[in-house]
Amino acid sequence: MDRDLERCFPGGRFVGEVHEVEHHLAHLGSAFLVSPFERAVAVSVDGFGDFASAAWGIGEGRSIEVDERVYFPHSLGIFYQGDDPVSGFPQLW
Repeated sequence: MDRDLERCFPGGRFVGEVHEVEHHLAHLGSAFLVSPFERAVAVSVDGFGDFASAAWGIGEGRSIEVDERVYFPHSLGIFYQGDDPVSGFPQLW
């Protein structure tokens, strides 16, 4: 990871800690942890990341417990990627 940071920010000095976080847990955290709720259901659905296409669970306080995941090749996100051009939605990637 240090080499990646050095390559992206030559001459810079990173002094923080790096924590690897699973793809969908990062999505769940970015939604729940900044929300005004103390307890909530958290859901992440996309094409796929880390071989999972969806994850959901409960956020409470400062933690998130992932209850279930849907694994590739089952993916609502990939279905939508294939359906969007047929439905007339612009392709953004």
